[in-house]
Amino acid sequence: MTQSKDLITIATFLNPWDAHILRGLLESEDIPACLASEHVVWLNWQWSMALGGVDLRVPYAAQDRAKEVLEQYMQGDYAAALQAATDAEFGAAEQADACPHCGSRDISSSNTNPGMLSALGIYFFLGVIVPQPKAIKCRACGHSLKELAEDASKS
Repeated sequence: MTQSKDLITIATFLNPWDAHILRGLLESEDIPACLASEHVVWLNWQWSMALGGVDLRVPYAAQDRAKEVLEQYMQGDYAAALQAATDAEFGAAEQADACPHCGSRDISSSNTNPGMLSALGIYFFLGVIVPQPKAIKCRACGHSLKELAEDASKS
């Protein structure tokens, strides 16, 4: 199979990551795909636009189906299907737009907590990043998300 006659470019990307994501999506739909100029862009990523970016190529016979998949991806159909499948398997994520205890929408979130100073100290002295949880608190009833999770486990 010669590249110039049997493959056609259906999309061009400035960074190889986006090209790989779409190539993987096409291959998951049983459409063979490959990338052209990928290694040149990896080598000189600053010149990506001048070099023409990374080409996503598919066989000429599969171009119509590949363009349909690309259009569905750009419209967000795959993201919506992924979200629906995730919600079905793991349950819908609890939304933080209302307090589950009192129903108020007057909530606040912050990353400040007493452990932040020690986390910064650990980072500067040991070079280890310690994740800090986000604190969500209802301004109406005063319950924090942690307290609400403990209340739910008791009942």
